[in-house]
Amino acid sequence: MKRVSKTGKQWDCHWMLAIEQNKNQLLFDHSNTEGKLYMKNIKTGLWALIAIAVTVAALWFTNRSVTPKEATWEDVEAEAIMGDYKLISIDDLWERYRKNPDSMLVVDTRQAWEYQTGHIKGAVNFPMEPTWFSRWQKKGDLETFLGSDKDRFIVFY
Repeated sequence: MKRVSKTGKQWDCHWMLAIEQNKNQLLFDHSNTEGKLYMKNIKTGLWALIAIAVTVAALWFTNRSVTPKEATWEDVEAEAIMGDYKLISIDDLWERYRKNPDSMLVVDTRQAWEYQTGHIKGAVNFPMEPTWFSRWQKKGDLETFLGSDKDRFIVFY
């Protein structure tokens, strides 16, 4: 049997009939597990894409660099008042360090590899990351690192 299309091409009717039967079976056979499995895979794939997008967004958000604004002297003084610590001049700091360097805790906040390339004699390293999330995570570590003596003279650089 041959079927002729509008363009004049001939098609084998048995082959067309088999395709139409397969289409009907896939479309209307509700017991077809292939269709259900296909839909389940689509749903699983969409959930996987959503999970990936949420993960990427969370990583981006938590690892953004904190871009500090240009601090004025008034900003520094206001922070010192809020933090309840004292400001001293460079000359006073040098004088204290020259007289008795063991009386102060000097903390180098650079990364470990930077600290290893050179640091102030007697300084200890406590790397401070530039992201707010990293600083928040290390808050407890910093309190432990500094100790319980609130009157101790500490210099961060």
